[in-house]
Amino acid sequence: MLKVVIFEDVEFMRDIYTRKFVEVGFDVKTYEYPPENLVEEVIKQKPDVILMDLALPNINGYEATVMLKENPQTKDIPVFAITNYSSEEGYKKAKNVGMVDYFVKANRTPSELVDIIKAYLKDPDSYKRVK
Repeated sequence: MLKVVIFEDVEFMRDIYTRKFVEVGFDVKTYEYPPENLVEEVIKQKPDVILMDLALPNINGYEATVMLKENPQTKDIPVFAITNYSSEEGYKKAKNVGMVDYFVKANRTPSELVDIIKAYLKDPDSYKRVK
């Protein structure tokens, strides 16, 4: 079973993403924000993919991704940005910190996002950034 870890501070969005991923057979673990022991927690969860909100309390999604990409045990886990903000600067920053892609929540339904993630996991080498 594939596993997704979702970092999303809005409970309503966490619930929607969880429901959609569970519907297609994913195991899901959600967090309101990255815990202090972020890297250790991700190592423990062993996800196949991470959805990372960018505007999170305590630490933003970019910083959290950098922490994950700097650790040999988590550096290869694909991270997708999910955000309410559409900006070229944000898109470039996401790419620069090692995120696979950058999705504006208002532009993608949760079902579309799940389909994109499934396609990526099926064949990462043929994935084309959606922007």
